[in-house]
Amino acid sequence: MASVTFFRQQRVDGGIRTGIDYEGCTLLESFAQGSDEDDPALLWFVDVKLEGPVIPSRSPNHLRQWLIDLAAKLQPHLDAVAEELSAGVDGEWPVQRSFSMPAEDLLLTVSATGIRRLQARQIGEKVREVSQRWPELLEALQPLSPAAWAS
Repeated sequence: MASVTFFRQQRVDGGIRTGIDYEGCTLLESFAQGSDEDDPALLWFVDVKLEGPVIPSRSPNHLRQWLIDLAAKLQPHLDAVAEELSAGVDGEWPVQRSFSMPAEDLLLTVSATGIRRLQARQIGEKVREVSQRWPELLEALQPLSPAAWAS
């Protein structure tokens, strides 16, 4: 069964990395630079993982479009997790929620956490941002070297 993971994470230095992994290999990514002080330790992350036999090939642009096309079916699940986490998290690291999507023949798992107390209290907002900006975030991603995904 194939898997694809959309990820969004913020580092201590303020840098934000967003991308798509296919079977553990990053195909598309963007990175918004933070401060000049390099500190790659994570403050928070949100992962949206899909598993199933219908996940398309490793072509980065085809995979991106497939994920964009799924937006309306993913967003209610992401919004439900965001609502659940609206008061933040405490002690459960990371929070993971799975949803069966039988009509699409997919299993969706949303994982999220804030590493420090302030970010843990705001993690619901981060999940909601991913939900609301899903197509926009995906469109901003750039393919990595073809060696990373070519067979």
